[in-house]
Amino acid sequence: MTKYLLGVINNKYFLILMFLAISFPIFVSWIVSLDNFMWYEMAYNNDWISFLGSYLGGIFGGLFTLFGVLITIKKQEQQGKKVDLFQFENSLFRLLSLKNESVNNIEFEVNQKERVKGKMGFEWISREIDEIFNGLLNEEYKKYGVDVEIDLEYHIINQTITELYSKYGTILAHYFINVSYILESISQLEENSLKVNYTSILKAQLSQAELKVIFYHSIVPVGHDLLYNLVNENALFDTFDNSFLIDAEHSIFFEKIDEFLGSELNEISLFLDNDNYNSEEHWE
Repeated sequence: MTKYLLGVINNKYFLILMFLAISFPIFVSWIVSLDNFMWYEMAYNNDWISFLGSYLGGIFGGLFTLFGVLITIKKQEQQGKKVDLFQFENSLFRLLSLKNESVNNIEFEVNQKERVKGKMGFEWISREIDEIFNGLLNEEYKKYGVDVEIDLEYHIINQTITELYSKYGTILAHYFINVSYILESISQLEENSLKVNYTSILKAQLSQAELKVIFYHSIVPVGHDLLYNLVNENALFDTFDNSFLIDAEHSIFFEKIDEFLGSELNEISLFLDNDNYNSEEHWE
């Protein structure tokens, strides 16, 4: 409140107004008190003194009233912000709790003798991203016998996440919707410092396996619309250890998403428009 009051007082327009309001009656008093001024005697009568006192009293009384109103408004705003922030934190921590609960409730069979649960389920999904990607990458290498270029790696990542989704789509869809709600609630905050603070709280709640799955999901067509803008706006991956990625160089996909995503969508569109794809022979 003190800082706000000082801010008002230090405002240059406020200072100019104060100067004019105080100096005007003093200037007039000086003018009329000059020996050769036609109203010299009037300058010293009681009426003038009463006028000057009333004038200054009105100014300072109005200013003090204004200060009181400003302080009251500011206090109400601060109380409103505290209530809003309290409600936001309650909502955020409920969503974080639901996110953790959804991870803990993960359970699926990996073979006839083994089932994985909870965080180990996400670890398994994270490792499977590597396995699917490397398998597809080896197939491309066998085809061409040369190192795969970075844009082709993006295409392989898209295939990887598509295949991953065919296996764990139900689990991942629920999880990603929950994460998107958390990110959306943080992005609605007005103060950037609060966004940074609550994004840090979210990151502290995410395992490396979760960060990895979120990263790759947000950069491919199947997950881009839901997650990328929210992840980018809240700077979830601005400072992170990219060693948990399949390849550290894959961070470029997030930085240049429009370039890679646009190219991938064009290829998909061309494939769908291909006469051979739409022909009956293709489906026989």
